[in-house]
Amino acid sequence: MKILVIFGLLVAYTQATSEPVTVQNRIKQAQIACIQENGWDANEIKELSKNDILPEDNDKFNNFVYCYWKKLDVIDENGVINVPQIKIMIPHLIRDRYPNISENDAAELADRAVAECKGKTSTANSFGQSCVQLRNCVVRYVKERQD
Repeated sequence: MKILVIFGLLVAYTQATSEPVTVQNRIKQAQIACIQENGWDANEIKELSKNDILPEDNDKFNNFVYCYWKKLDVIDENGVINVPQIKIMIPHLIRDRYPNISENDAAELADRAVAECKGKTSTANSFGQSCVQLRNCVVRYVKERQD
C-alpha cells in the first residue's frame, strides 16, 4: 500500500513540475530530429523556413517538411494526410500567430482551411511537396481572413 501511495505522489509531482508540451515544442523537436537524422544544415533549413509562404520547389526542404510531418503523425508513409491530427494542430498555430482569436474560432477557421486546401496538392511531385503546398494554402487561407 505504501508503494502505491509513493508511486502516486511521484506521478503527481512529475505532472505538477514538468512543463506542458506545446504544439510548437513538438514541431521543434520533430524538426531537430529530422535535421540530425538526415545531416541537413540547420541554418539552411532555418533560412528557408523564415517566410510565411515556404518554397515549394526545393526537394531537400520538401523532404524536411515531409520528415517532420511524419514524426508528428500528420502524414503517413503513403502520403495520406491525417486530417484529424492536422485539425488538432492548426488551431494552436493560429492562436500563436493571432492571440486574440478564441479557441472555438481558431478551430472553426482550421476546419474551413483544411477543407478548402486538402485537395489542392494535385500538382505535387512528392509527398514533401504536397505537405508544403497544403501548409502554404492553409497559411494563405488564414491570413486572408485574419489580416
